[in-house]
Amino acid sequence: TVMGLEVSERALQDGAINNQIRITNFILKERASVNSGDNIRFGDNEVRNLSRNLQFRLSDGLKLVNHGEADAICLTGMGVITMIDILFCASTEHKDDVAEVERVGCKQVYAQPTNSRPRNLVKLYDSMATAGFQPRDERIEYLSSRWYISVQFSKVSTSPCEVVLPGQILTKLPDQNSMSKIFMEYVQHHMNWLQCEGMKTQLSKEDRRWLDFVNCQPTL
Repeated sequence: TVMGLEVSERALQDGAINNQIRITNFILKERASVNSGDNIRFGDNEVRNLSRNLQFRLSDGLKLVNHGEADAICLTGMGVITMIDILFCASTEHKDDVAEVERVGCKQVYAQPTNSRPRNLVKLYDSMATAGFQPRDERIEYLSSRWYISVQFSKVSTSPCEVVLPGQILTKLPDQNSMSKIFMEYVQHHMNWLQCEGMKTQLSKEDRRWLDFVNCQPTL
């Protein structure tokens, strides 16, 4: 089952639910086209069968997700600070300071922040490492003049684990991989930008850590 969460009722209705209807109708149309020789028509029962494993809830973050309901959490379309708040705010169901991601008990977190500046990503990676999550995969795309880095985090420990910095997985891509060139351009852009900014103001410790990391990579 795929569960969609949205804090705004209007956004839930106008966005996710309407998109679900459009996608379902598109799938039915494509399937009918493939089977046009059999003159098959799909009715309400087929629509319900396609949709029953997809549900939506009006929820502030993970508050209405019960323990054990989510094997994985996917966070997109928001900044790092919002992601950290959703995952690590204290659960209202526990007297102890149990983070929401711990209460839900998921093993995988997929994140695609809207802000790809290194210091923001470092904060996300640090928070995940503190909770025992390590990055298992990284993807990068350049769309509409912006870089988007998508990360898969896996739960590996109940205690803080080794800190991995943003891009460590991407640095291992073979040169022929299309993402390798995109990542190189991302690195070069941010190195130049941060070096210029560092002349005007003191860089954050997260930005400095990332610069130290990329400067030590022989392939960058």
